[in-house]
Amino acid sequence: MAIALCQVAALALLAPFASIPLAEINGFVPVVGGVIFVTDLVTAVLLFSQFATHLRRALLILACGYLLSALMIIPYTLTFPGAFSPTGLLGAGLQTAAWFYWFWHLPFALALLGYGLIRDKKSTSGPVQASSLAVIVRSVALVLALASGLTLLATTGHDYLPVLYADSIVRVRPLPTQGVAPITTLVCVSALAALWLRRRSLLDQWLMVVALAAILEIGLGVLLSQRRFDLGFYAGRGFSLLTSTIVLVILLVQTMRLYANLRELNETLEQRVQAETRERLRKEAEIRHLVDANILGICTWSIDGAIVSANEEFLRMLQYSQDDVASGRLRWIDLTPPEWRKQAEDAVAELRSTGAFRPMEKEYFSKDGSRVPVLIGGALFEEDGNDGVAFVLDLTERKRAEEALRKSEYQLRQIIDAVPGLIWSAGPDGEATYVSRRLLEYSGSQLEDNLKPHGWEVFVHPDDLAAFTKDYYQAIQTGTPYRGVLRLRCADAAFRWHDVLIEPLRDQQGRIIQWYGLSINVDEAKKIEGALRESEAKFRAAIDGIAGLVAIMAPSGELESVNRPIIEYFGRSVEELKNWGTGDAVHPEDLPRVLESFRTSFAAGTPFHQEQRLRRFDGEYRWFENRGAPIRDETGRITRWYCLLTDIEDRTQALARLQQMQSDFAHMNRVSLMGELAASLSHEIAQPIGSARNNARAAQNFLERQPQDMGEVREALSCVIGDADRAGAIIDRIREQIKKAPPRKECFDLNAAIEEVIVLAQSVTLRNGVSVQTRLAEGLLPPLGDRVQVQQVLLNLVLNAAEAMSSVEEGARELVISTEHHLAGALVAVRDSGPGIGPAHLDRVFDAFYTTKSRGTGMGLSICRSIIHAHGGKLWAEANDPRGAAFQFTLPDAERELTAAPQASRPA
Repeated sequence: MAIALCQVAALALLAPFASIPLAEINGFVPVVGGVIFVTDLVTAVLLFSQFATHLRRALLILACGYLLSALMIIPYTLTFPGAFSPTGLLGAGLQTAAWFYWFWHLPFALALLGYGLIRDKKSTSGPVQASSLAVIVRSVALVLALASGLTLLATTGHDYLPVLYADSIVRVRPLPTQGVAPITTLVCVSALAALWLRRRSLLDQWLMVVALAAILEIGLGVLLSQRRFDLGFYAGRGFSLLTSTIVLVILLVQTMRLYANLRELNETLEQRVQAETRERLRKEAEIRHLVDANILGICTWSIDGAIVSANEEFLRMLQYSQDDVASGRLRWIDLTPPEWRKQAEDAVAELRSTGAFRPMEKEYFSKDGSRVPVLIGGALFEEDGNDGVAFVLDLTERKRAEEALRKSEYQLRQIIDAVPGLIWSAGPDGEATYVSRRLLEYSGSQLEDNLKPHGWEVFVHPDDLAAFTKDYYQAIQTGTPYRGVLRLRCADAAFRWHDVLIEPLRDQQGRIIQWYGLSINVDEAKKIEGALRESEAKFRAAIDGIAGLVAIMAPSGELESVNRPIIEYFGRSVEELKNWGTGDAVHPEDLPRVLESFRTSFAAGTPFHQEQRLRRFDGEYRWFENRGAPIRDETGRITRWYCLLTDIEDRTQALARLQQMQSDFAHMNRVSLMGELAASLSHEIAQPIGSARNNARAAQNFLERQPQDMGEVREALSCVIGDADRAGAIIDRIREQIKKAPPRKECFDLNAAIEEVIVLAQSVTLRNGVSVQTRLAEGLLPPLGDRVQVQQVLLNLVLNAAEAMSSVEEGARELVISTEHHLAGALVAVRDSGPGIGPAHLDRVFDAFYTTKSRGTGMGLSICRSIIHAHGGKLWAEANDPRGAAFQFTLPDAERELTAAPQASRPA
C-alpha cells in the first residue's frame, strides 16, 4: 500500500512536467531493455517452476506473460531508432519500435488479467494433467511463435500498421496512439481490480503494484508525453523497469524463504528421524528389558504352530527349557488341551483378518502334564506375515486367589445368613443391591422383588412408611447413619417390630460406596417393653400411694426418680432435687452428717438409717426418718437404691415431750433420793463443820499463848479451810442432784463420778452395815453424756442395794461397784449380797410403776433405763453369784458416741 501511494505521488509530481524535452540518450533504451529482459526472463523461469510445483493455470499464464514480455523487449530495443542505428535494425520502419512497445505491454496486461481471473483454479485435466514439463514446453513454444509472429508483423509489415510516430521523435496526435493506450490502460485497470478482489497471497499484492506501475507508465510515457526523450518518456521507462523488477524480487524472496523453510524442514525432519530412531531404540530396549525381566511370558511363533523363541518366564510356567525350543519340539498347538483347540482356531482366524487377536483366558499343558491357566494375547509382526509374538501371563496364583475368594465369599455368606437379623446393602443412591437369605425367608419374597427401585417399601408398615422414607433418604443425602424402630411385614402378612440400623461404607477419599443395613426383630422386646411400661405405671401408682416420700437412686447415688408425694412436699422437679446435696433441701445442721452417712453406706453397700430435717415447699423444716437399702441383681451387683422418708415430726415432738417428762421424773427421783439421804447428808455436812469449829478454837488458843505459835495457827486455819471446802463440796453435789437443769452432754471421768456417788451414799451404807468395795478399771475412755444423770442411775442402784441388804440377817452385807472395758465402751456393774430378784421379775423390775417395796413408786429403775438408753447404752439385771442381784449397764465412750446412731445427736 505504501509503494502504491508513492507511485501515485510520483505521477502527481511528474505529470505537469511530462512533456519537457530532455537530452537524447541513445544508450538508455538498450540498457533499460537489457535489464528488463533479464528480470522478466528470470521471473518467467521462476513462475514456470512455481507452476510445476503447484499446477496452477494462473501461474502458467503469468509466466507466459513475463516470457513474452522478455522476448518482445529484444526486437523493441534492436529496432529503437538511434539505439544501434539511426532507423533501427531488422529492417525496421518508422512505426516498428512503437508497435513493439504495445506488443510488449498489451499481452503482459492481458496476462495479469488472466492471472487475476483464474488463479484459484488448479489444473485437473487437459495437458497439464499429463506432465507439467510438457505443458511448460508447449507454452514456451507457443510464446516463441507468438513473439516471432509479432516481430515479423512489426518489421516486415510495418507499412500495414497504423501510424504512431510522424518521425523518429514526435508522436502522431491524437487518435491512433490514444486508441491503443486506453485499451491497454483499461486492461491494466481490470487486472488491478481482479487482483484486488481475489488477493490471497503476497504475490497477488505485489502484482497489484505491478499493474498500477503499468498504468502509471502508460500515463506518463504515452498519454502525457509528447515525444521521445522527454521527462514522461524517461519516467515511463523507469516504471517499466519497476514493473519488471518487483515480481522478480518477490519471487526471489519467496524462493529464499522456501529454501530457508526447506532447510528448517530438513533439519526438523532429521531431528524427528533421530528422535524416532532414539525412541525406536528405546522401545526396543524396553521390549528387550521386558522380555529379559521375565515379568510375563513372551514367545515368538508361526501360524503353523511352531514356537520359535521364548523367554525364561514362558519356559518356567510350562517347565520347559531353551533346548526344547531349539529342538523344535515345542509347538503351541500341542500345548493346547483339546477343549481349547476351537478357541485357538478362532484366534488364528482373527490373526489372519486383523493381524492380532484379543486377550483370552485358556490353559496350556506343562511338561509334567498338568494344566496351567494363562491369559494370552498376540499379534503378527507383519500384516500378511505368518510370524508373530504372544504375551502370556500365568494365572495360577490369580486362580488360586479367586478360588480362595469364592470360599471366603461363601463363608461370609454363611456367616451373614447365620446372623440372627435381616441384613441388606444398598448403593450410594439408597437402592437395594443385596439381601440376605434370612430377609428373603422372613419376607417371603424373591430377590428380584427386593432389588426393584423402591421395592422394599411394600415391606414397611403404612403408618411407618412416610417417616422412615423421609429419615432414610435424609441420611442418604447427608451421609449420616440411621437408626430407628419400625414394623416390617413378615411372610405371614403380619407386621413385627424391628430395630433398624443403617451405616455407610466409605472409600479412602471419604466417598460413600455402599450402605449396609441390619434389622433385628424386637417384637417380643416391644411386647415386654409394653408390659414393662404397664408394670412401671402400676409401680408408679403404688409408690405414689405410699404414705411417705420414696426416692430411687442409681448405684452411684444419683437421684433417678421420686414418687408424687416428694414432688408435692418439696414443690420442686426431679431435676431440681438432684442437687439436694448442695441446696437447702436438707437442714444445714444435718447436711454434713447426712452426706457422710450416705458416702459410708454407698461405699460399703450397706443399708442406712438416719433422721434429718427436710425443707417443705413453704420453707418449714420437718423431721423425717430416712431408711435406704440397696437392690442387687443375681450377681450381687447393686442396681439401684430405694429410700423411704417417713415424716416423724409429730413423733419427734411427742418424743421430746416424753423426754421432758422423763427428765422431770428423773429430777423428782433425784429429789426423792436426796430426801431419803437427808439425815445421812446432814451428818456428812455436820462433821466437817464440827471439825472446822474445833480447828478454829485451836487456832485461837495458839494465838493466846505467849509467845504465839504462828505455825500451829497457820496449820489450824488450813484445816478450817479444808473442812469448809469439804462441806461445800457435799452441798454442791446435793445441789446438782436436786436442781432442775436440761441434760447436757460432755466428757467426764466415770471412775471419779462413781467415787462421788459412794461418798453421797456413805451414810446409808454405814447405817445398813453394808461394806462397799470398788473395782475400777484404769484407762477407761471418758464417756460423752450427762454426768449428773449417770450419777443418778448409780445412786439409785446403790440405795436400792443397801435397802435390799438391810433385811439380810445372816451373812455379810457386801456391795461391789466395778468398771471394765467393754466392746460397747465401758461396763459398770453394781452387785449386792441381798435376797436377790426372782427370775420371773428380772425383766419386770424396769417397768414403770412396778415395785417390790412397800413405799416405792415403781419409777426409779424405769427412769434409770431411759437415761442409759438415751446415752446409747443398755441397762439390765441378773442374779448375782452366790446370792443377791447384779445391775449392769454400758456406756459408749466419746469416740463411739460421735459415730453412733444419728438419732443420738438429734436435738430433743
